[in-house]
Amino acid sequence: MAEGNFDVTIKIKSNDEIGKLGEMFNFLSLRLKQTLNDIQGEKNKIEAIIQFMTDGVVATDAKGNIIHYNEAAEKMLTVKLELGMPIEGILNLEKEDAVATMNCGNKVLTVNIAPLKSNQQIEGYVYVLHDITEQHKLDAMRKEFVANVSHELRTPLATIKSYVETLLYSDVDAEYLKRFLKIIDSETDRMTRLVKDLLLLSKMDSEDKNLKFEHKNLNEVIIDVINRLSIEAHKKNQKLIVDLQETPRHVYIDKDKMEQVIVNLVTNAIKYTPENGMIKVMTEYDENFATFIVEDNGIGIPKEDLPRIFERFYRVDKARSRELGGTGLGLSIVKQIVELHKGEVNIESEVGKGTIVRVKLPYQ
Repeated sequence: MAEGNFDVTIKIKSNDEIGKLGEMFNFLSLRLKQTLNDIQGEKNKIEAIIQFMTDGVVATDAKGNIIHYNEAAEKMLTVKLELGMPIEGILNLEKEDAVATMNCGNKVLTVNIAPLKSNQQIEGYVYVLHDITEQHKLDAMRKEFVANVSHELRTPLATIKSYVETLLYSDVDAEYLKRFLKIIDSETDRMTRLVKDLLLLSKMDSEDKNLKFEHKNLNEVIIDVINRLSIEAHKKNQKLIVDLQETPRHVYIDKDKMEQVIVNLVTNAIKYTPENGMIKVMTEYDENFATFIVEDNGIGIPKEDLPRIFERFYRVDKARSRELGGTGLGLSIVKQIVELHKGEVNIESEVGKGTIVRVKLPYQ
């Protein structure tokens, strides 16, 4: 029994005190075996739970040597853990802190620390790791977004206030009066566009499943938009070419949202293409996708800016973009609408040569 063998039983040959003692040993052996089996079962359950937790768990003895860990902890710490390995250097934390935050490579982790006690003596520590990298990124994006919105609204408001104060407290002749009012009107329009774009993004964030999908001829949708925007190209004496393949089938889209995509892309092409430039709008169709392309020979986008071009408020040339009335949200809206349609949008560009934007949409 001392060696852990509980299968051996004592043969009872008499009913005296020795016989009763033998029966007690047999009963003790059976109960010990059952109890140890129950304890082993509970241990296996706890180990299975810890092993398959999404949070990382590391336990150490009082000296700080690892006595237990799970796979999630190893992935989070990006270190090959081994039993007996010192935790010092892997988790650079103060044991007095119940909760701590640490950076591990490109990850941000929160660590909950609890002592393992026995008879009021600390026999070790348990570290529970939680990956908050995405939450950390979202918090940073939220702060940046609020800062950007504040900045974008503050700039036109400051302009409007300065011109209004001039008109209120200075004698301004008719010529300057008209010029100031035009600037105020322009800045007000810019704020209106910004608020409108922000409301559209907010609505798509919260109601992305409420799109009104219907089967539409993509060529017809594009032609409707081009007819509305052609006057803007005409003002800059730009050549607007429309080359649409014959569509084999209709595309399942939210017509209003897809019109917004086309308007944003064509408007951008008109804005950032010099006078007498060329803008080409095309469609291509294959068995799985309908693709529309907006190509221009405008100022182009530097390669280093392309990866960030779809970020909210990101501008390649901030001064030029504001001068042309841009809000910095147009391409963000395009990307979000296209992704809600399970499609994809790609941009190719070269400075001084122009830009090509491709939007691929699945038929269903």
